[in-house]
This record gives sequence, C-alpha cells and structure tokens, in this order.
Amino acid sequence: MKNLIPFHLLLCIILGSIFFSACERNDDNITDQDIILVDDGAVTALMYDQAFTEVDMALEQLEYVWSHPLFKKSVQDTCPIIYVDHNDSVYWPKIVTIDFGTDGCEGPFGVTRKGKIIVTITDRYLKEGSVRTITFNNFYVNEFKIEGTKSVTNEGLNKDGLMYFTVELTGGKIITPTGKEITREFSHTRTWIEGQLTPRWRWDDKYLIEGEATGVNRFGKTYTRTITNPLLFETACRWITSGTIEIQPEDHPLITLDYGNGECDDLATITVNGETKEIKLKGR
Repeated sequence: MKNLIPFHLLLCIILGSIFFSACERNDDNITDQDIILVDDGAVTALMYDQAFTEVDMALEQLEYVWSHPLFKKSVQDTCPIIYVDHNDSVYWPKIVTIDFGTDGCEGPFGVTRKGKIIVTITDRYLKEGSVRTITFNNFYVNEFKIEGTKSVTNEGLNKDGLMYFTVELTGGKIITPTGKEITREFSHTRTWIEGQLTPRWRWDDKYLIEGEATGVNRFGKTYTRTITNPLLFETACRWITSGTIEIQPEDHPLITLDYGNGECDDLATITVNGETKEIKLKGR
C-alpha cells in the first residue's frame, strides 16, 4: 500500500517551494550591470573632485616656496611642474598650468596622473566672488582620460557661518582604458565644514556636497544622479565617507547608493527593487 501525503502538507511543500524560488530570484535583482553603473558614477565623481584637490596642492607649493601667494614664478623642480602666467601690471587673474608630463607622476593614494590641468583664478580662494575655472589638456588618471570644464565659485558664508561654493561641470567626459565613454554635467553646492582655520593645510578639509548630475553611461543610456543626503568628502580619505545618491538610468530600475556612516573605507550599499547589497567601491 502506498503512503499518501496529506493534501495540506503537500500544499505547504508547494507554497514553500514557490516562496523559496521567489527568494532565489530576488537575489538576482542586483546585477553586475547595477554594480558597474554605481562604480562608474562613484569613480567619475571622485576623479573630478580629485582634480580640484590637485589644484589646491599645486597652489600650496607656490605659497610655501615664495611666502607670498601666487607670485609670478613657477615650480619646475618637482613633478608636477607648475607654471604661473599673468599680466605683470595686475595681480589677478592668473593662469596656473599643472603639468604632470607624458610619463606621469604618482600622487596621493598611489594614483598616477599625466597630462595637464589648467586653472584660471580670478582672486583668492577665500574671497567671496572668486572663481576657479579648471580645464584639462590630454589629462589622465590611471589611464582614464578626463575632459570637461569645472568652475568653482566662492559664494561667501551661509546662514550657519560656513563658507560654501557653487561647483559646476560642463562637457564632462571620462574615457575608460577600454575606450568606453561616460559623460557628465552637474551643478553642486559644496559647503566647507572643517579645515577653514588651516587654509594652507588641505588634509583636514571636509566638505558636504549637494546637487545633481546628468549624463550618458558606458552603455549609451542617459542617467540622472540626485544627492538625497549630503555627501561627505574628506581630502584625507580615498572614498566618499557618507551620504546617499539616487541613480536613475534610462530603462532601468532606480538604484540607491549609500556610502555609510562616516567611516573611511571602500564599503557602500546599493538598493534595487527593495533588495540591498554591500559592495566595494573603486578608489580615486
């Protein structure tokens, strides 16, 4: 005589199998493409932030060498070589060229840069209304080519007494070592929350970044990136340390990127269709 499985038990087994299968399929909600989109966006943002940091470092060298901010001379015994160009009859504006050469220089975090950054400066960084305009000439970061024009305008003090800046990128483009292109334009507000008392020492600087970006990703699809909680950018850290971004690629579910709670590490989480996964970010 055959042993029969009671109907209610069989129903439980079937429902359990369906539920388990659904859970297994949910594990696939976050795909490799999701991670690529997030990583591309994070690295692109950091590369443009790092370009601004390179400008800071170059100007610090000029100040230390002559004890007079942005005198008329250049620094030619270092890598990068720094050139200063301006009209002898006026102090501003100045054009500073930061030349990493064709072979490149290794800088902070073991990153190699080559090519040139050109920055036009209308006045001192700490003066309200001053503008720094940054462009790139055949400039690479670890074999990623960087293009575009970035402007940084000092807007003075906000209601909390903190200095803040409008940062805009136009014509931004990253070309990967494999020839893929990622374009970006953004308008951000950058609030200087720590380090103002030591303007000649950049490694204690911390900024909160707000705003949004648009562009085309490496798959040829448009995207928007909206900062929903301010990003904490620390010059002494290789990664963004906190904040959240919503990324909306064309024909793709919304991706939420969470950088965490302020730890300087390469860990972040992404959420797609209600599923959350921890990932490791590439550094700058």
